[in-house]
Amino acid sequence: MVICLGPFCIPIWNLLFLILGLLGPVYNFFFGNNSSRNQERISEEKGKIKTSSGDKSRNHNENLIRECIHNSEIYELSDENDWELCKKIGKDLNLPIVLDFYADWCGPCKRISPKYHQLCKKYKGIFLKANCDNLDKFSSEMGVTSLPTFYTWTLSSENECYSLLNTLKMADSDFLEKLLVNSNFSPIDD
Repeated sequence: MVICLGPFCIPIWNLLFLILGLLGPVYNFFFGNNSSRNQERISEEKGKIKTSSGDKSRNHNENLIRECIHNSEIYELSDENDWELCKKIGKDLNLPIVLDFYADWCGPCKRISPKYHQLCKKYKGIFLKANCDNLDKFSSEMGVTSLPTFYTWTLSSENECYSLLNTLKMADSDFLEKLLVNSNFSPIDD
């Protein structure tokens, strides 16, 4: 059996695929990745990361970053000024920096995030995150082409400036820990 609409004729059994194609997005909207359970898990994960609030004063952000370093927590960059501030604080404290470029919708980013949190508690350094959707200009300036991307920086021998030391462009937790060890991150003394 065939249905003709003007110059187009469609076999009736192909209508099933058309209907399923149209119903798929509706089903995903209600039951797919946007389910409340997934949103709660993402919110929980976000709650573990510090970021500057509406107060954009430099002193407030500096105190928040120093608190994250002291408590072995991750700080999420809100703009390029935060990045410059983190480098200044890192220079003062003589600490290496690791920056995780991620996106909320990125599956591999979500999978490696718990390991990143564990490593933050295990190694001395400044642990940062940057959401590529919110900081797209900064991400492209940093050369991010895939997610997740981890960059590590260490101070030069003269302690004058940071230089990029290593890059990891995949979600492999074993390689991430090796990256930190090879980038002069030392274990936290218990």
